[in-house]
Amino acid sequence: MTKTKTTKSALVSSLLALFLCFTMLLGTTFAWFTDSVTSANNIIKSGNLDIELYHTDDRANREKVDNNTVLFDDISLWEPGAVVYETLEVVNEGDLALKYQLSVNVTNATANANGNTLSDILKVGVIEGGATITDRTALIGSVAEWKALSSFVEAGNLVEKNENDIYTIVIYWAPSEYDNDYNMNNGKSAPLTLDIGVTLFATQLTAEIDSFGKDYDEFSAVTTIAEAEAMMAENKDVTLAGCNEPDGVLNIPAAYTGTLTLANTTIKSVQAEKDANIVILGNVTVDANGSGIAMMSLNEEAFDGSAITANGELNISGSGALTAIAADVTHAFGIGGMNVTKLTVKDVHIVDVKGSFVQPLFVSDTKYGKSEPEGGAAIGSGFNGAEINLTNVTIDNAQGGSKAAGIGACYWTGVTINITNSVIKNVEGGNASAGIGSSRVSSEATEAGTTINITNSIITAKGGQAGAGIGSGYDTHCGSNQPMCTINITDSTINAEGGKYAAGVGTGYHNAALNGEIKNSTVNAKPGEEFYKDSYTLAMDIGFGVVDPTREGQQIDSKLIYNGVEIRLPSCAVVANGAELATALAEGKSVILTDNVVLDEALIITKSAVIQLNGKTLTSNGLDFQAGATIKNGVITSGGNTNMTPHIKVSGGTLNMYDVAVDVNHHLNANVYWAEATGIEVCNASAMFNDCHIKIDNPTGAQWVYSYGIGLNNATVTMNGGSITADCAEGTAAEGPTNPNAISSMGECTITLNSVNVDATYYATTVNGHLTINTTDKNIASSDVVDNRGGSHTLNYID
Repeated sequence: MTKTKTTKSALVSSLLALFLCFTMLLGTTFAWFTDSVTSANNIIKSGNLDIELYHTDDRANREKVDNNTVLFDDISLWEPGAVVYETLEVVNEGDLALKYQLSVNVTNATANANGNTLSDILKVGVIEGGATITDRTALIGSVAEWKALSSFVEAGNLVEKNENDIYTIVIYWAPSEYDNDYNMNNGKSAPLTLDIGVTLFATQLTAEIDSFGKDYDEFSAVTTIAEAEAMMAENKDVTLAGCNEPDGVLNIPAAYTGTLTLANTTIKSVQAEKDANIVILGNVTVDANGSGIAMMSLNEEAFDGSAITANGELNISGSGALTAIAADVTHAFGIGGMNVTKLTVKDVHIVDVKGSFVQPLFVSDTKYGKSEPEGGAAIGSGFNGAEINLTNVTIDNAQGGSKAAGIGACYWTGVTINITNSVIKNVEGGNASAGIGSSRVSSEATEAGTTINITNSIITAKGGQAGAGIGSGYDTHCGSNQPMCTINITDSTINAEGGKYAAGVGTGYHNAALNGEIKNSTVNAKPGEEFYKDSYTLAMDIGFGVVDPTREGQQIDSKLIYNGVEIRLPSCAVVANGAELATALAEGKSVILTDNVVLDEALIITKSAVIQLNGKTLTSNGLDFQAGATIKNGVITSGGNTNMTPHIKVSGGTLNMYDVAVDVNHHLNANVYWAEATGIEVCNASAMFNDCHIKIDNPTGAQWVYSYGIGLNNATVTMNGGSITADCAEGTAAEGPTNPNAISSMGECTITLNSVNVDATYYATTVNGHLTINTTDKNIASSDVVDNRGGSHTLNYID
């Protein structure tokens, strides 16, 4: 089948990740003795290792490349046949001979629904010595060999000062029959993007000659694990660069106190007998589960299955991109280990990291998971009371192994986690474990508590089955002996989803020990499956997972403060009729409906309420929430109102509604001349509607009725999806939400007003909001409709 070749995809030209002068001292003076020594009138100076990168092209520019330089900026929209180039000049500006590697690293590649990324189709080629570019055809024809983006590496030696090498790097989308695989579902999803970094790495070359010979440069980089281990045996700093030993295990001896630098290297594992200080430069892959044996053999005692591990303190820093995958071996970690007392990761971009037995759901025992394997965290420790620090770290993907957190603790362990100035795009816990936090604890509760401190960071986290997105894992009925989970979040943006029966941010299943404070932060959280059985509580967005009050109960010292409001363990009631519902709400209990419920009278709710409609219908003559509420998954309808009071009123706190249909019928007397009909009124409060559908129907003959889906008075309302529909009988008028400037976001919400006669002013109330007006009044023109704050509208005339 012939596929079309008209696909256009956006390539993010953020080719700014240019890591320059990656020497052993990051471009500073390289010395084996002092920088300068004065003896009488003689000055003895150490050699200087200094490499620079320039970009030059036919635009007659020659500029030094730094972190602010934009390369490959000739094109921003890619399609089959597109090509771009940049000429790079590598210059030795120091006194010492050096060897270098110039490489391309690809990160943050987004995929379409078919799993295709731009890195699959774009190719890179090099013209050594540079090129005089005459036209596009000549440019493409000058490249002898095309390679995948991530496999491009050029290496060379520059012995003399000012010696240089010049390369023209060409990136090309060669047209092929597979081009249509990279289209964006006909424009329905975002364009494909990726980030491309150019890395220049240099070390000293053993080329100098003095009275002792030419091999005194004993600290230069090595390319094999054997050479690196030999240097570590002498307790020397070592750089392992350009090593490709996917079966190789690098062992760091207990006596080693130096620094191990890994640069553009692929190996199987790094195993430290005690402490380890590791620097990551360029692209580094440590894959214990890839090439080579995937399971630990009995005679391979030096390999415990972790990708990077230590038996003490483990420090990882640098400016490179790291992938670390554990083997499927019991208690194997991506980064960390069972005996890591303190783990610090700083400045590194972690592309992918996994613990052993990635398994977010119970498999062999779907209730308790007792027979599931015990794996390791993606990043974390099995040492009870260990400290984990992530600073200025970007993580694309982190997946905890079975019974281990994505970031944090494994089975029967408590840790302290400090995350600062970091971006974590996706982290997921294994079964029984939090995305960030702890795992399952023992019935004896011998574990240390888990403390999570997050500051100035952006995080998306998901818990495994029974584990919170951020917080604790599954608790085995520890009662009052539960280890405390403490969560402190400041100045951060959090998206968190709990596993089954667990909170989004808070505790896992059967855990009621929670404290800390969340402030100055945006937290979008939701639990997993919320209801287990009648005598248990419901899982909360922020707070507690499903708890058995008779066994776990509210721990005395639990006190989580969220935006100044204390979150306590709620009591829960299962209700089947209006009387039970009214009683439970008056007592401040969370409720779940087991049947359709009818309230005979309007109800004023003075305490914060959580109502899980559970797919059922709640019929009432009015609900007034004076302290906020959370309502989920069902239908709220009117019982036949004969007045114009709002059916749902929020006069304090915040109303959060998820997947709720509100269907209000106002039955009016024929002698009513003018009135306002409102479905939901938010007054001196705020509300958020997620995928909710609000319908107002005024079927009888008042002469003028202004029908509002949502009425606002000193309020802020956010709508994410959903719709507002107002249907008015003949002789009435319809209008959009009152005070539309108070609506902060309408998402893709559609407002539809159906009426015979309509008022001349309507509002499509914010960015992406759309207003549809269906009317028989052909005197209304499209120009009579006010699109407020960037919305749009459609005007339809009907018979």
